[in-house]
Amino acid sequence: MTRIAVTGATGRMGGTVVRTADDRGDEVVAAIHHGDGGGSVCGVEIEPAAEFEAILRERQPDAVIDFTAPE
Repeated sequence: MTRIAVTGATGRMGGTVVRTADDRGDEVVAAIHHGDGGGSVCGVEIEPAAEFEAILRERQPDAVIDFTAPE
């Protein structure tokens, strides 16, 4: 099982990654949104990007998948 954090988790591709990881039995340890967070995807709470670094330190995912929009 791989521990995954997904940024852009509320978008089409990010949400697909969260659902696919869940279907595969991987553990989604964080679903990050560039806004304020709130809601959930596949039972994973959407969290604000402002807490991204703290979330990574605390949950130590094996991989971070970034589907945020380029700025």
